[in-house]
Amino acid sequence: MTDGVKNRQGMKYNRRRTVNESYRNALQAFIDRRRSSNDVEIETSNSPDKLRADLSSKNNNNKCDNKWKSQELKSIIPGVPHIAAPEIFEIGWIAGTEDRYLELIFAEWQNTRVSLKRHSHPECKDAVKADLDILSEIRHPNVLLLMATTFTDDHGLVSIFESVDCTLYHYMHDQGERISMQGIAKCGGRLSDALRHSHMRGYVHTAISSHCVYLASNGIIKLGGWELAMHINNPKPKREYEERLRAEVFRWQAPELFHGYEPYKESDVYGLALLIWEMCTMHVPWNGYNKADVERQYVHWKRGVIMDLYNFPPLLYNLLEAGLQLDVNKRTLDMNRMRRFLQNCNTRM
Repeated sequence: MTDGVKNRQGMKYNRRRTVNESYRNALQAFIDRRRSSNDVEIETSNSPDKLRADLSSKNNNNKCDNKWKSQELKSIIPGVPHIAAPEIFEIGWIAGTEDRYLELIFAEWQNTRVSLKRHSHPECKDAVKADLDILSEIRHPNVLLLMATTFTDDHGLVSIFESVDCTLYHYMHDQGERISMQGIAKCGGRLSDALRHSHMRGYVHTAISSHCVYLASNGIIKLGGWELAMHINNPKPKREYEERLRAEVFRWQAPELFHGYEPYKESDVYGLALLIWEMCTMHVPWNGYNKADVERQYVHWKRGVIMDLYNFPPLLYNLLEAGLQLDVNKRTLDMNRMRRFLQNCNTRM
């Protein structure tokens, strides 16, 4: 990042600090409160058992129907704390997530800043649950930290994440903040490490873009937006929300997805390489093109994003040239190699 970025965002690129502090600091207040409340009362107000009892009593007193009750109980994800919605105080939208089918909201929970993720369209209600299911399998310091869930009448299941300031898209294109080449290499390295972990766990992201990369409040880049992810060994699931969500990120999609092929690990390689291209050029890929135009460029004309008009450092140019191959079979990089390549770029810049 530039010096200005470091000063304003407080971004810390020390890998050891990220691994040791990102999880501990984000969850410390939450863990302490749960531990201290357990000392006083065995059945805490935030425990799943207490929530079920309170919900049952509330439904009986208000004569609510059983369908709503079953939806509430089913929203509890194993291993993820579930809390009552009145405990959360909403503040406002997180910059860069307004007017999207999945929005993020600034909020406070027990004096701790958090981010709420919820759907804004009824067809996308299952996307929140899909995101949670993946995140429960791939926890990583560079993946947006899931802290809890809640349930509301208007939005159903809502996920609660660590606090974030804005999307990378907003930071670059709305605020106009430029990232240094060394900062780009560090950001790319963090994202490749997260994706390497998800690939090892058997999941591909399939929808990497600057809209799903966040600047956390501790200054660290985090990867979110896992609702379109899929398991490598499973057939592509049929999801009601997929068409709407992909319509928001079609400019970042790998070429093979326009051919109707299922995503591969190499699709994430293309997505990360295109994101690095975006950070280097400060341009949205295929800006001004509609989906049919982008598909025509990839499928009919066999053209990718422009490389020759920009002065990339030689090491990054080599990475982009390899990662942005239109033919998935010629895209020989994997996340291990991308990670090592970006580490090498960082040390030489």
